Amino acid sequence: MIKLPNLYAKKRGGYVSYYYRYKKHGRTQPMIPLGNSNKDSITIIKARYVEAQTKVWNMLHGIVTETAIPQVEKQVLLREIYPRFIAEVAPHHGKTFLRDTYNMKAFIEFFGDVNHWTSNPKTGGKVSSQCTIDLAKITTSDINKFYASDISGLSTSTKKSRNIYLKPLWEWLVVNELVDKDVYALKHKLGKQGKKSKPHQVIKREDILKIIDLTNSHKHKVFWTIMAYTGLAPVDAGSLTKDDIVLNGTFECIIKSRNKTDITAQIPIVGKLKKIRNFITNLNMSKGERDAANAEFVTLANQVGIKQREGHILAQYCLRHSLATFLRTYLTDNEIQMYMGHTNTKQQQTYISLEASKLHDKMADALK
Repeated sequence: MIKLPNLYAKKRGGYVSYYYRYKKHGRTQPMIPLGNSNKDSITIIKARYVEAQTKVWNMLHGIVTETAIPQVEKQVLLREIYPRFIAEVAPHHGKTFLRDTYNMKAFIEFFGDVNHWTSNPKTGGKVSSQCTIDLAKITTSDINKFYASDISGLSTSTKKSRNIYLKPLWEWLVVNELVDKDVYALKHKLGKQGKKSKPHQVIKREDILKIIDLTNSHKHKVFWTIMAYTGLAPVDAGSLTKDDIVLNGTFECIIKSRNKTDITAQIPIVGKLKKIRNFITNLNMSKGERDAANAEFVTLANQVGIKQREGHILAQYCLRHSLATFLRTYLTDNEIQMYMGHTNTKQQQTYISLEASKLHDKMADALK
């Protein structure tokens, strides 16, 4: 690290940025960037230091004007700062923070190339070393354009997840003096951005069973049966393993943890779900397979005469909402919460309790 009078060195991940700092009339002035060890040699940085030192001396003594001071273009490359940003910020956010940074791919696609982002729905992702996005060049206007072109029309949850990582990113950039101002400070109001989230349409139980019977895909039949009898979301229903099945007393149930609420859904295996027991733990469905199943679900729903209601979503996720609605005839609200995994940790109960055994009997009767 270079050490010279009035030279300020700032460590940034794997490199050091250098600045010349000075005072005018006793007040500290904006520092003059001299470059960084990642792209500039020590000789170049020292040369810029001497030039800045000379220009500042001349400016302070009235020999030249302040505008004569050279300003080295500042670069804040996303590929360089992103690992450090995640390491420092993620521990201070909830469990869903890394999962929400998965949506960084939309940001990278807009400002650069989506191929420069390696996505992972659970851990977020990585920025490629080929990524050329310079955050120092992004303005408030650019962020506004990103939202206007990319986020408009998307659900509130999607917009919220993108705010969750973009807002902390720019706050972190400002705190670490990587950029001069928070260009993200737009006060985005989620309710006014694009369309609001639409509710999923509730489908009659008999129509759901018709759809399941119509498909020629055994995998889709098992997949939808799981959702129709458990209320699990597609991503959970398509990824059950043997470890998710436990035996409690005289019956089996599915134990599925929910990362969002830190709750464990504990679901009895009853009705038709029990008949396909040997198939429910080996689907291992990818996102592409779940999307394909969803496309067929909508086609078959139309085939049995189900029309999408205005302002609602018709998709296989409707199976979860439809089950919750159907169970209101048989269960109390508290029992539905237990079954669907909506309850909080204080209310959570295990299926070895007397109440849980009674719930199993009710479910066996309701979901024949």
